[in-house]
Amino acid sequence: MKFLFFLILLIIIGGGGFIVFYKFQENMTSILRENHLLKNQLSTVRNKYNQLLDSQKNYLLEFLTVDNLYGLLPQKTNIYLYPDKNAPILKILDIGMQVGILEKVTVNNATWYYVALPIDNNINSRGWVPDDSFSNLSSSPTELYRKN
Repeated sequence: MKFLFFLILLIIIGGGGFIVFYKFQENMTSILRENHLLKNQLSTVRNKYNQLLDSQKNYLLEFLTVDNLYGLLPQKTNIYLYPDKNAPILKILDIGMQVGILEKVTVNNATWYYVALPIDNNINSRGWVPDDSFSNLSSSPTELYRKN
């Protein structure tokens, strides 16, 4: 009789312990999931904050004489809002195109061109492109295609 009572008590305590362990494990999983989500949110906020700090830095633009009035930009070239690789992208070119060059500047030892895109509307039709994005530069539109 004592053995049966002890066995029933052991089963009840074991079952209760299992339930407590299961709830504990469930809570730990929930806490770890929330921790992972919070880390991702913190990382996103940190990146946005760093971009904001970068956007507030002082730029020293040295405007240069434009020696080439035309350029060829290949497909998938990024057109930026201002001359910085971290700047917002205004447009990504669907096709390669000939552009008119309006300005030329040097920023942090990198040359950038302010270009006019030959598109039908004036929304995001001008922007900044780094020097290395051009496949060809020329002072005349006909020479532009002869060099290729």
